[in-house]
Amino acid sequence: MSAETKKVGDVLLVLSIMRKRFIGHMGAADVAHLRKESVNSVANSLLHSRFKGNEISAERTISDALGRRLKPEIAGLGAFDKLSELWLRNGSTELKNILLKHANGPVRRDEVIAFFDDERQKNSPPAPRTSATSKVATFAFIWLPGTAADQNDSTYTPQEGDHRRIIERQIRERRGQQAFRDGLRKWYQDSCLISRCRVLDVLEAAHIKPYRGANDNDLGNGLLLRSDIHTLFDLDLLGIEPNGLCVQLHPDLSIDEEYAKLAGTTLNCPNGRRPSLEALRLRYKQFQERHRRRK
Repeated sequence: MSAETKKVGDVLLVLSIMRKRFIGHMGAADVAHLRKESVNSVANSLLHSRFKGNEISAERTISDALGRRLKPEIAGLGAFDKLSELWLRNGSTELKNILLKHANGPVRRDEVIAFFDDERQKNSPPAPRTSATSKVATFAFIWLPGTAADQNDSTYTPQEGDHRRIIERQIRERRGQQAFRDGLRKWYQDSCLISRCRVLDVLEAAHIKPYRGANDNDLGNGLLLRSDIHTLFDLDLLGIEPNGLCVQLHPDLSIDEEYAKLAGTTLNCPNGRRPSLEALRLRYKQFQERHRRRK
């Protein structure tokens, strides 16, 4: 896998984790801090597969992918943070367009488009609601500690548009996802179904059918996966054959020695608990479509 291909892939991994943590903080997070945490998470996930256990080298390489290697469009981590914040808060497409310029070949371009299109749908404002719960959720965000109500500095820059409904959606999504993850942890005994990793800090709840509403938080629609494997699954670079629960990889991943070991792995489902066969069939069909586009 070329350095150019890895660069864009690393950026997508970091952005995926940044968005999850942004939602986890209900939108009241410092983006630069989120980026640092996410870089560390990605670096640790790839530590042994690409960096021979050298943590400093891993973090430096991932950070370089976000700033220095995206020149001239992004001239450093500060510029990356500003573009990331515009994407996370306002749905800006500027970061997507820059990554498309740096994508090496049609397959990587497809991954960038699929990633941002999926994130855009997750962030799309829901239909207006008038219930008491809806109003309370919006009110709670406006007066969260650390927002404009109690800050004394003058760094605030006015932004057009009313984003309260987006934040309300993020609050509801966060609540549902926490219960979803807790349920999957019990089902699958705090272990990644593919790698068997048991480090809780990097275990995430993955939706087989992408999240579009509360019904999709059914445990049968979930997998407990290590964070980097979750991202590969979301990007359809890793698929699960539904009948045998066998892991298959996109050809681009087979070049990486560590990920290549995952090919042919069978999901480790304790106590006979298995994800929804129908959900896996639909998702596997999507994975196969990506293979066909590559050919």
